[in-house]
Amino acid sequence: ESCPDVTGMLSGCCKNHQFVNERMRNMDIRDVSKSFLREYTNELLKNEHFTTKTFSEYKSFFNNFFLFCDEKYEGILNPASNLKSSDYKSHLVARKKGPEEKAHSRNDIQTLQNEAWARINASLEKKKYDIYPFVFLLSTETGPRLGELFSLKMADIKLSKHRLHIHSQQCFDRITKQTYILDYTRNEKGIAQGGRYEPISPALEIVLSKLAAYKKEFGVESEYVFPKINGDYSIKANYDKWLTRFCNKCKVHLTNNHAVRMYFNSYVLEDLEVPVAEKAAIMGHSVRVNLDCYTHPDHSYCDNTYEKMLKKHNERMNEPNIIPFLGDTMQKGA
Repeated sequence: ESCPDVTGMLSGCCKNHQFVNERMRNMDIRDVSKSFLREYTNELLKNEHFTTKTFSEYKSFFNNFFLFCDEKYEGILNPASNLKSSDYKSHLVARKKGPEEKAHSRNDIQTLQNEAWARINASLEKKKYDIYPFVFLLSTETGPRLGELFSLKMADIKLSKHRLHIHSQQCFDRITKQTYILDYTRNEKGIAQGGRYEPISPALEIVLSKLAAYKKEFGVESEYVFPKINGDYSIKANYDKWLTRFCNKCKVHLTNNHAVRMYFNSYVLEDLEVPVAEKAAIMGHSVRVNLDCYTHPDHSYCDNTYEKMLKKHNERMNEPNIIPFLGDTMQKGA
């Protein structure tokens, strides 16, 4: 296919992409040469803090875009073919994001929860079945992995004991393109060991109650907690795409389920002062992973620790077996 007038193609295809600024969006892509892209990259890196990983994503974005153009139209060269991170090493930030940068904030979750309930109400008014807002609401109150959410069955909800039984996961075979359920979780590493239990909070009880009423309203009957309208289990990959759009719509920059999982561990369980070993058991990973990757103390931890130390110190000083420092007595006598 011959090359048409492609002026503004970047604007049409990459309107909201973080790597394409206003200057490039208004260009004819035939004018994006290797020298221009080098200049553009240097300019971008002066204003943005790219890690090596972000630069790799940047390079892949332009490579894929121009390869697509080369296949579709004649006369389009790929100016990104020679982009190397080693050429821009001095501009890249060599740091790993902390847990606080990978978790939704309390404000983020409140915004998203409000939008989820609004969408549930709208779906009832329009009589259009939409289970995904309920998936999100449950995830904010329990923090399971995505595959674990979509393999949950009604029998796993133990309301009388206030427990949720997590013991399976939904997986996708990239070769056969088939979705299937495994009877063990990720941390059990291929051997079913009974899974783990998560507490059902009062807030989660409300979500589950509303979910039951919602499914009844649409006449949906299924053994799965989050079924399609025909009763089959929903597909986690479809929800993952929905979640990205959902977060973008709410202007929340983190768009994956892991950010919800991190929020649950770093804020909900942390606020409840759940011991780290118990947090690890609830989340389904090791204590070391929980400490290194999921937990971030806020800036008040020094003050809180000091108050505890002071209280303990005062208690000990009142004990009769504490020997006073003689210097204190000598100073008073002087």
